[in-house]
Amino acid sequence: MTGSNKIFSLLALGALFFAASCQKEAPISKDKSNSQEITLIAAADECDEAKTYLDGDVVKWGKDEYVMMYYNDGADKYAKSTDASASAGNGKAKTSFTFSITPSTAASYTLGGVYPQSAVKKTASATAVSVNLPAEQNATASAYDPSAFVMILKPQTVTTIPSQWTAYFRRATALNKLTLTGVKEAVYRVEITAPSGVNLAGEKAFNLKTGANGSVTAGTNTIAVNYATALAKGTVNIWFTSWDSTIASGKTLTIKVFGANNFYTKTITAAGNGIRFIESDLNNLKVDFSSVSASSYTLQEFAQAYARALDTWEVTRANKLDIGGNEITGRYIPED
Repeated sequence: MTGSNKIFSLLALGALFFAASCQKEAPISKDKSNSQEITLIAAADECDEAKTYLDGDVVKWGKDEYVMMYYNDGADKYAKSTDASASAGNGKAKTSFTFSITPSTAASYTLGGVYPQSAVKKTASATAVSVNLPAEQNATASAYDPSAFVMILKPQTVTTIPSQWTAYFRRATALNKLTLTGVKEAVYRVEITAPSGVNLAGEKAFNLKTGANGSVTAGTNTIAVNYATALAKGTVNIWFTSWDSTIASGKTLTIKVFGANNFYTKTITAAGNGIRFIESDLNNLKVDFSSVSASSYTLQEFAQAYARALDTWEVTRANKLDIGGNEITGRYIPED
């Protein structure tokens, strides 16, 4: 991740600005009998840091990702961005999202939302949604799991619904970089376990009308980061997200590294102000594994590790094989 200080300093901003300064907001008809379109703009050069995942030192949008838009026209309503706009962002540093809505005529409207839409599990009330931060995250050597990169749209009240909406996002998760040194095997999985009662992941409520955070429910103190392509031994960076959380001074954080043949466990004790995973910030933690001894898998642990590897491959790899001139679309397990 060398040469990315600019990206990281921008990522540390508490609010992410999606701008369309050269485009004017054109009001659309308030005829409630007709479906209307509104486009969320995310395409300004000065805002390239405001995306979903890191690819080297470039931050990009993933594919097939949706925004769930909240709007109030006197009643609370929700809409998902279109399939076409979701696909448009595949691997790009700039994109936009389009919604089809049917607002009633009102004196004013409140607009809000959450990204990605797939993280929304339920509506806790008319204005609040329950967003899931997964405890199992599928990362790469340089990128977070996009499904775990939760962002909330800053609510905006307008008198006329614009056809193009200039919006602010704020990251609702902590972005964490765990650097492990002295790793003795290629890494397929890393588990990060906080003390009981510290919710690193799980479901959290957000009020989309006010933008306020709620509490975490069905929380878990462990996050596992999986790799379809193993990280080389030596020094590795583990990219994961979590809810805002603190391991208090004197409490411990346990890190378990899984290789093909063995696993390695190290427990560190928090000192001073504790270990902080701060919302909307990039949090760095470095842990030396050079003196950690290997532990052998039991047969059950090996079977579980193999099953996890297959699951990770299934959700992160779609392959096309050409056999005898016939293309077969499906999934396969590499020989190694």
